[in-house]
Formats: sequence, structure tokens, C-alpha cells
Amino acid sequence: MRSATILGALSACLLGSFLAPSAKADEADRMTVVKFDGPVRIEGTVLLPGKYVFEIQESPSDLDIVRVMTGDGERLVTTVFGMPAFRQNPDHSQITFYKNTAPGETPALKNWFYGGDQDGVEFSLTGHAPAAGGMK
Repeated sequence: MRSATILGALSACLLGSFLAPSAKADEADRMTVVKFDGPVRIEGTVLLPGKYVFEIQESPSDLDIVRVMTGDGERLVTTVFGMPAFRQNPDHSQITFYKNTAPGETPALKNWFYGGDQDGVEFSLTGHAPAAGGMK
């Protein structure tokens, strides 16, 4: 009886060690569901009002590759190359907009930060990734 209890506990520990890496999958790709009440621009693409899924695609480069999917995650809307961004207070997921868009122009996404992370992604206002080493 005692050996069966020990064997069961050992099996549970081994099973937990195999399941733990897959539980971090959402954290690795930084999947975030966002809802926009009006149209927004992310580089060369205008996102109509609605829900979207933002996630990081694995890349061996320093550029952050962001996939924007439909709200149900079923269809790719656009893929964007961003640059690293930093913030001081990493308390929650956050999206910021460029403030210098012309009146009547579709607001443009500037940064996306995953909740709890200081590092995020900066998007270009012009539709092209900023040059490495800084902004213009």
C-alpha cells in the first residue's frame, strides 16, 4: 500500500514536469486579445473595429515579429516587424498610440506591452521598421 502511494506521487511529479513547459506557451508568444472601438493603423494595415489577437512569432533575429490575428485566432490579418521598446511600470498589458497623427487620420499603434513585462514592441509610424540603433 505504501509503495503504491509513493509510486503514485512519483508519477504525478513526472507528469507535472512534462506538462509545465507547455503551460508557458501563452507567456512565450505573449498572446494578447485586444478590442478596438474604432479603426487603428498598424504600420501599413488598417484594423477595423473589433477584437484581435496579438502574438510574438519566434525569430532568431533581434526584430520582434508580431502576428495580428482575427479575434478568434483563426485568420492572420497581418505580420509586422517591430523594434524593442521599454517601459518603467510593467503592471498590465498596454497598447499606446502615436500622438502626432494628423486630424482625421486613422490613429497609429506605437507600442504593445505584455502584462508584467518591461520589454515590448515598438511599431513604425511610416509602415517600415525603424532602422536598428534608434529612431529617426
